[in-house]
Parts: sequence; structure tokens; C-alpha cells
Amino acid sequence: MTAFEHYFRKLSEIIDFEGYPWPKFLREAPEDFTWVTLDGVGDALILNCGTCDGPSDPRHPVCGECVKKRVHMARKAYEREYGKPGKKWRVIMLVRVYDGSEF
Repeated sequence: MTAFEHYFRKLSEIIDFEGYPWPKFLREAPEDFTWVTLDGVGDALILNCGTCDGPSDPRHPVCGECVKKRVHMARKAYEREYGKPGKKWRVIMLVRVYDGSEF
């Protein structure tokens, strides 16, 4: 469980809330990723979780499965792009990128 899930569960116990267990969300995994080389970090894979309501935490089972699936997709894309086996990225970043049209 993530820290927020522990917090939510404890808060639910304190206020005697018997709603749904958090987080209850459907995985939305857009094929939105990129790989970059960052100073001081090295090669990183960036996954955009902007359309998903989940916690963006790979420790959560739903997010973890989504990350695995998208890393696999990124490796295949890397292989198509460069003609060599997809790499293992040292760092995988989960981000929420929004367009500025709603602000």
C-alpha cells in the first residue's frame, strides 16, 4: 500500500466512513512516453499519467501493472527507432502533463 492509501484507510476508520476503498480508478494508459538523458541522472523514461486518476505510484498494483506495460511498449518503440534491443532505463518518471488550454 502507498502512504496515501494508509492515510485514507486510517482516516476512513476514524470518521467511520464505509465508502469505497481508495483509490478506485480505471487504468488509463495512453501511449504517451519519451526517453531522455538528464544531467546527473542519465537515461530516463518519462511516462505521462495525465489522463489517469490513479496515484501515479508504481507500488500500487494497478499503477505497477500499467508501468510494466508501458515500459514494454517503450522498449519496443526504442527497438523500432534505433534497430537495437530496447534498453533498461535507470530512472522511470511518472508525470502528469496537461495542455495549457484549460488554464
